[in-house]
Amino acid sequence: MTVQSQTAQNNKTSLLASNPQGVTEAGQYLTVTNIVVSKLGFMLSRLGSPGGTVYFAIRQTDGDPGTLIASTAITTGANSITTNTASPSWYQAEFGVPVTISNTIRILVEPTAGITNNFISVHVQLTDVKANENASVYNGGTWQEASTNDYAYFFAYEAATGTASGTLRVSTQAAASIAATTATGNGKLDAFATTAGVTQYGHCWDTATNPSTALATKTTLGASTTLGAFTSGVNLLTPGVLYYVRAYGTDASTTAYGVNVTFTAGDLVSGAALQAGEIAVVQTNLHFVGDDGVEKFITGSAVA
Repeated sequence: MTVQSQTAQNNKTSLLASNPQGVTEAGQYLTVTNIVVSKLGFMLSRLGSPGGTVYFAIRQTDGDPGTLIASTAITTGANSITTNTASPSWYQAEFGVPVTISNTIRILVEPTAGITNNFISVHVQLTDVKANENASVYNGGTWQEASTNDYAYFFAYEAATGTASGTLRVSTQAAASIAATTATGNGKLDAFATTAGVTQYGHCWDTATNPSTALATKTTLGASTTLGAFTSGVNLLTPGVLYYVRAYGTDASTTAYGVNVTFTAGDLVSGAALQAGEIAVVQTNLHFVGDDGVEKFITGSAVA
């Protein structure tokens, strides 16, 4: 297990989660390559009794507030966090299912409560300690980056080798940026059968369920040996028509698909066919979406 960290701090940011016009979450903006994160930690203090729950989260940098990759609560209640702002303490949260990431992300402190005189603070160093990383705050509904500051953080991880399961696995997330004739497909390469990765991956879509790579309506993003999230341009749509889209990956022996996700072209309201708590059989694997919104797989008696 490897730990990446930034341990210096000389200031703090107050998180007023109950005031959407203020700073409601904060953390670090950074790029990681093909890693599996199991723990996430920040240096915190509090003023008063904020109550609520403190979550540590990983989000994509695809907008405001950004697609949630994973989130988990710290075990300490908000009102038990230290009040010693001069000497704050480290707090950590462990992901029940380690998260595979290979892109630019934000790692964040996201409390559910906080207002004047009762709030959580996350501590920051007001100098540029970490090259190519930025402090990041969600302020008034938009992200603000500071390249000269870095939050105190750590995360524990292992390299994603692509051979953990021996089975090619792909998942589909909800479509985004839905317009009359185009949309953005979201998917993830979750595991490779071998270190050779995939020879082709992308999305396929159709007006009927279970679209496959036999269709012309697919994207081909090429070969990859890197696990993680990806997007595709879904196009040639007919306005007002319901579509099914699946992420896929192809290796030397098979093509694996994620679940069907549905959306209506020209309709800005879209939803996944598989919601939290529901299950589906995709090829020989049982897929389900947990309360954290992450698609998981059941193979035999193991949950992956």
